[in-house]
Amino acid sequence: MVKVCFYKDCRSSSRNSDIQFIPFVKPWKDYDRTRKWIQLCGRVLPVEKVTRFIWICIKHFPHDADLNWESNVELTPFPFEFAAILEEEDNNRKQAFRERREREKHDLKTYSRQKQSSFESVCILPDLPIPTDLIDYQGKLM
Repeated sequence: MVKVCFYKDCRSSSRNSDIQFIPFVKPWKDYDRTRKWIQLCGRVLPVEKVTRFIWICIKHFPHDADLNWESNVELTPFPFEFAAILEEEDNNRKQAFRERREREKHDLKTYSRQKQSSFESVCILPDLPIPTDLIDYQGKLM
């Protein structure tokens, strides 16, 4: 079954992304809280219409929150009024990530080109004392 985010103007679904979805508060367990969540999501819907097939994607909750609404009584989605601000922050974070990833790719390519082009055959001898009686008059070892 495809999960679709209930939050107003959110286009997240389990079909086109691997984002996590949180089940909506059930009205038969907490009627007032369900009404509050509906308002916070920017929707107009009678509480009785909320079913077990309504979900909210993780983008609309704090990052460090316990996302189990039954055990976390304080859990609420962000108010819809702040959705545009949060979406802009999310887009900025994604853009920064893309730029950093491209920069890292570029750095790796540059590094690999430098390593290939600067390869030389160099013989490195250890600094050992060589007795002078083993050197001939031309300075070569015998």
